[in-house]
Amino acid sequence: MKLVLWTLFLLLLIGLGVNFLLEDNGYVLVQFLEYSLETSLPIFGLILVAAYLLIRLIAVVWNSPSILKQRLAAKKIEKSNQRILDGLKLIGTGEFAKAEKKIKSAVNDVDSSVLSYLMAAEASHKDGNTESSKDWLERTKRQFPEIETYINLYAAKLMIESKNYDAAHSPGGGHTGHGRVLRIIGSTVSFNDCNITDNRGKVGESGASGGSNSAIILRRCHLARSVMGLETFDTDVLVEDCHFTDMLGIYREDGVTDDNDAIYLHGAGEGQSITLRNLVVAYIDDDGIDTLDADVVLEEVISRNCGDKGA
Repeated sequence: MKLVLWTLFLLLLIGLGVNFLLEDNGYVLVQFLEYSLETSLPIFGLILVAAYLLIRLIAVVWNSPSILKQRLAAKKIEKSNQRILDGLKLIGTGEFAKAEKKIKSAVNDVDSSVLSYLMAAEASHKDGNTESSKDWLERTKRQFPEIETYINLYAAKLMIESKNYDAAHSPGGGHTGHGRVLRIIGSTVSFNDCNITDNRGKVGESGASGGSNSAIILRRCHLARSVMGLETFDTDVLVEDCHFTDMLGIYREDGVTDDNDAIYLHGAGEGQSITLRNLVVAYIDDDGIDTLDADVVLEEVISRNCGDKGA
């Protein structure tokens, strides 16, 4: 830009010199309708240069709000990055409470990276503030739902590092708020002749992802001694010749009897169906077969010894 301005200034000097030093410096006549302009060639060149500069000035003034906005945004990002670096230094020196505050001041829900959220969660966790750490992780999942699995793994890593192995179980969700042994998202999975038993969480949960529904088939399987059996969302379900037993509150880490269903069926996706055939459900602390907006076909099903509804 400076080079252009110096070049134009040099041309201006040359034009003035030519205009006043040469005896014959050319002649220009410009006529438009009833208007006309008569001048020397050097002066006409200077007029063109002045017109160019005027147009550039108008363009700069017109674009100045967006330019200013970009520069302010860049400055904001620079300050945010510096605060994150300061927060990392504080984590390195063991000043976790200060680190969380420093990183928190850098977090912007609009354009912050996932790294700043996770670092704030880690600082809170290492400071012993588990509630704040959980809050940061939940905020991270709300802000970046497409990487929820990675965020959950990161949370488990923090728990394992602090030797809190029970809390590092798979993250809770769905009806019980407990972790799942099986997490089926936008997939088709078939289980034949399987036992899935003795869990501190629910046996499994399925649902849609990226516009794709799930499908699950269980044949000759035994699901037992867990907080809960299966919970399905937007899933094609076929259960045949299976036993779901002993979904009890005693398997919860808090020992509370609540939401200990054998199976909880939400509505299937478009064109999908839910069929339970030759199924035995027994010794359940809550509902045997619970449903929500689901159309279910039951064929030769036994549901007994349930704390609430059998079906």
